[in-house]
Amino acid sequence: MNPVIVTAATSHELAVLVSALDGRERLQVCGREACRGELAGWPVMAPDGWNSLELIGIPAVERNGERYFNSFPLTRWAMDKAGYVANAAGLALHRGPFVTVSTASGTAVRGEELFRRFGGICENMEGGAAAQTALLYGVDCMEVRGVSNLVEDRDLSRWDIPLAVERAQAFIMRFIGALCQAD
Repeated sequence: MNPVIVTAATSHELAVLVSALDGRERLQVCGREACRGELAGWPVMAPDGWNSLELIGIPAVERNGERYFNSFPLTRWAMDKAGYVANAAGLALHRGPFVTVSTASGTAVRGEELFRRFGGICENMEGGAAAQTALLYGVDCMEVRGVSNLVEDRDLSRWDIPLAVERAQAFIMRFIGALCQAD
């Protein structure tokens, strides 16, 4: 799929969702993602956002006197709650920065380059757009991914999309249940 379409569609869909909700519920569920080796099959969560356009000095968002480049703040209370839910359930929830790319790496060399440059534990194609849109609308944002494959030379036989979706769904269902109990 064209990466511009993916990010534009994500931004649009999130904007429509945000405008339809009552100000409390915010959730984006995305599919499978590529990641570093030890994380394959496990849900992962971005703790601090993405890396920056600051190099060229043009912010993606200016809000309340703050300039944001490609690193967008995520919602601390939601991330703390996610960590608590994962620990209580005995689920492995790995935290680390995500890298939003316009095209999947597809090779181990490119994956290692992105890791050296940005330190991301996971790459995706729409997370940055979702976080940017949430910031523009002033709503909470947390990103949780189900990891289906390694960032390596493409080998579809090693992908496990059903496992990634199953584990991410199990975590999200527990998280939503914990939020409902808190209300």
